Amino acid sequence: MTIGCPRSRFWDLGEYKSTRPEYWVSDPFPAADPMSSSHRSGQNSLRRIDARRKLPAGILIPCLLFFGMSLTACHKKTSVPAPQSKSVVPLLPGTAPAPPLSPEEQSCQAFVQNFYDWYWNRYAEKANSVSFDMRQLPNVETVLKRKPSVLSPELTQLLADEGKKKLATHESGNLDFDPFWGNQNAQGMYVIRRVSVTGDRCKASIPQGDEIAELQKSGSSWLFVNFYYCFAAYDSTVGRHCPDTDLMQILKQQSSK
Repeated sequence: MTIGCPRSRFWDLGEYKSTRPEYWVSDPFPAADPMSSSHRSGQNSLRRIDARRKLPAGILIPCLLFFGMSLTACHKKTSVPAPQSKSVVPLLPGTAPAPPLSPEEQSCQAFVQNFYDWYWNRYAEKANSVSFDMRQLPNVETVLKRKPSVLSPELTQLLADEGKKKLATHESGNLDFDPFWGNQNAQGMYVIRRVSVTGDRCKASIPQGDEIAELQKSGSSWLFVNFYYCFAAYDSTVGRHCPDTDLMQILKQQSSK
């Protein structure tokens, strides 16, 4: 006699599956889909990488902004312009700045500068042009006709006598140069550098012409009374003694002949 377990209708798997209720078809704990799992893990990895990239950028940008603001602040502090010196010519070591001019010295300097601005400086730039007509330039005769008030009576008379002798003899006389230029050909701008006043006399240095103009006070203005020149050639052994002659001396030598 064979004894066996009573056959249950759930014993057979096939029957078990076929008889399982419908709501069991969807498993409450479904197994993870390997494709969807790998996709989600890839997305998580990209998010982590992106977060790692954003983290340094989030730190770096504020640092750069702070660094830029610091440089701007430093630049603003250091870019304050230094006060400029009023001296045009740099001083040599060991020399003191020139004292300010007195009202009389300023008046004399302005008088001489105004004369040379009219006589030469207004032509200085264009006089070197080939097309410039040199006959436009003023000369001694122009000064005697248009500005006789700038010369002393004695200097006016001596210059007039020199001009008459030139016309009569057709020679240059003793004045073979322009007495106001201090040479035969002016070059550059004539600028009055140093002025000194003693009593009613003023001496104005004119480096461009290598000359010194002497003036005398006349009311509120001035008169040219003489010009001192340095015509001697430079000698390295004995140096150069200036001035070595003057306009009044040259004109008087001519008048005595």
